[in-house]
Amino acid sequence: MARHLIPANHDSPEDIPSGYTRAKGMVIHGVPCHKPIAEITEEVEEGLRGGKIGIMGARWLVEGRRRLEKATSSVVVFFEEIIRLGSQARLGGHWLLVEAYDFDRGRK
Repeated sequence: MARHLIPANHDSPEDIPSGYTRAKGMVIHGVPCHKPIAEITEEVEEGLRGGKIGIMGARWLVEGRRRLEKATSSVVVFFEEIIRLGSQARLGGHWLLVEAYDFDRGRK
């Protein structure tokens, strides 16, 4: 069963459905490398209940020269508030794998 992005309206862990996690950033895997970041953020906003959750920004997970030979790559999206994040998100008509972004990655 596909999961999707929904706002986290509650702070209590009991309010988070099974299979979801709370996140303020997410990594979307399998995004076509030719797709502009502006288009990606627009599609993510549409998937977030019609744009009710704001996006602070987005960026490719790897730098441009590492994406040159690739068809797909990963994008990090940062939200203005915490969302409930499932295992997949609909982007451009396709279900793609997502995971919570680890803000401490690389600092450990």
